[in-house]
This record gives sequence, C-alpha cells and structure tokens, in this order.
Amino acid sequence: MNLKIFQTMTMQEWKAKINGFFQPKSQAERQKMVKYLVVFPAAVVCGIVILWLLYTSLNKNDSKVGNAFNTEIPEGENDGIKTKAEEYAAADAAKEKEAQQRAVVALDTLTALTTDTVEHQSAVENSA
Repeated sequence: MNLKIFQTMTMQEWKAKINGFFQPKSQAERQKMVKYLVVFPAAVVCGIVILWLLYTSLNKNDSKVGNAFNTEIPEGENDGIKTKAEEYAAADAAKEKEAQQRAVVALDTLTALTTDTVEHQSAVENSA
C-alpha cells in the first residue's frame, strides 16, 4: 500500500514535502520533532550500550589481563574443617604440637650444656 503512495508522488510533491520540514513550526510540531529526532535515538543508543555491557559481563571465558572489572576473586585455601568443634580440636592439637617442639628444643639445649662432673679415673687409679 505504501509502495503505491511513493509511486504516485510526483517530483513537485516530494519537493513540497521536503520543504515542509524547513518551514516554521507550531509548538506541538516542534515537540513532536524533538521526540523523533532526540528522544528515540537517545533511547536506542542507551539500549545498545546496556546490551553491550550485559554481553561483555557474560563472557567469562575471556582471559582478562591487567585491571579488569570482571576478574574472579579466589575463594582462598580450604583445610577441610567444617565445624567449630573440629576447628577448636585442630587449634588444640597445633598448640600441643608446638609445646612438644619447645620441650624437645629445651632438652637439646640442656644436654649440650651439661658436662660430666665426675672425672674418669684411669686404670692405675682404679687398681690402687
């Protein structure tokens, strides 16, 4: 239907229609033009930017280098401890092991410092 309208328009009608855009407009016509020339293109551009941001955030397989917003935060080390009771037991075991190590170190220093106070007697002194 629209195709027939374009075929029947003459060159004079086209010129009149184009010149109609440049004629002084009323307030309602200006608002309508602002809507079509400013608001709709701005809405389309905003929509495209939003879709682009969503699409880039969904590409997690991309390897990011340097400062990137979509980097994954590591979870940290997992000891396998799941309850508080097990955590307390593990802490007590660590304290006990540390105390045992200190005791071993203390015994090593004591044995190194002590010397025999009794002099060994020679075979001649023992026979006499």
